[in-house]
Amino acid sequence: MWNNRSRKGWRGWFLPVLLLAGLTLALAACDASAGSTAPAPADDAARPIEDQLQNAFGALPDEMANQDFSGFEQYTATTAQGADKEGLNQIFAWIQEVRQKGDAPADTSEYKLNELRVSNIETQGNDATAHVYVDMSKIADGDVVNAAFIVEQDIALVQVDGQWLISGADVAQITDVLATPS
Repeated sequence: MWNNRSRKGWRGWFLPVLLLAGLTLALAACDASAGSTAPAPADDAARPIEDQLQNAFGALPDEMANQDFSGFEQYTATTAQGADKEGLNQIFAWIQEVRQKGDAPADTSEYKLNELRVSNIETQGNDATAHVYVDMSKIADGDVVNAAFIVEQDIALVQVDGQWLISGADVAQITDVLATPS
């Protein structure tokens, strides 16, 4: 039933198909490793800290006008958990300072978070530090920017029950963006 001609035809297409399949698999493996977006191990350790700080500082604009900081405070540690009360007060000090910027009343203004960057995250055991860059605006009368400012601050965190909580901060550097140079 099989003659030499049919066997030769089978062998004639088998080898090219096998080579093509092998080349396809090799290219797919190279493409998968080159396009991998898996974060480096250091990124994995920093991600929960960055997320916590994004959530904490992201809650501030809605809380600044009425001074109800319960949304922000859920991301802060207590002194019993290792927080430095004076360090936490450094955060609330700049919040009060920027509320007074501009000439619109702080309690009737809206606050907008324009940009929030978290950088220089360093961990050591259950302690960590990070730098935050906060760009905010104070808005009056619906859409008029009454004040704009950038706050930069180093933040300390402590890990409690697997969650990173803000435990303190240094003195914030505040830049009034709308201020005219003298």
